[in-house]
Amino acid sequence: MELHHIAISVNDLRESIGFYEKHFGFTLDRMYEKPSGPRFCFLTGKAVRLELFEFKDRERPKDSQTDMRILGIRHIAFKVDDIKRKTEQLQKEGLQFDGIKDGTSCKYYTFTTDPNGVSIELFEAN
Repeated sequence: MELHHIAISVNDLRESIGFYEKHFGFTLDRMYEKPSGPRFCFLTGKAVRLELFEFKDRERPKDSQTDMRILGIRHIAFKVDDIKRKTEQLQKEGLQFDGIKDGTSCKYYTFTTDPNGVSIELFEAN
């Protein structure tokens, strides 16, 4: 068995596609639209695919990104070789980070969010 993809519901499909292509190197595979359902697509990254859904009748999440007790996806993590360099590059592209911290299971880590509030972690391995 192998991980195939991670699905995320988004506010604006085009904006989210652009975000993951520009900042994290994903490429758009294909767009789909169901007449009575969502528009969605698959994006391919180096080691994983994302499936993004845009619903016409969206609902606001009922949980907080900061409450780790809520069941479900908490964040998407990307391993980087040099966290300081990568964070500086992404900040120049407009992303905001909460500061680089010493890690427990890694050397350093930091967080940002995608346009939909999904937490994204960058980490530098030990």
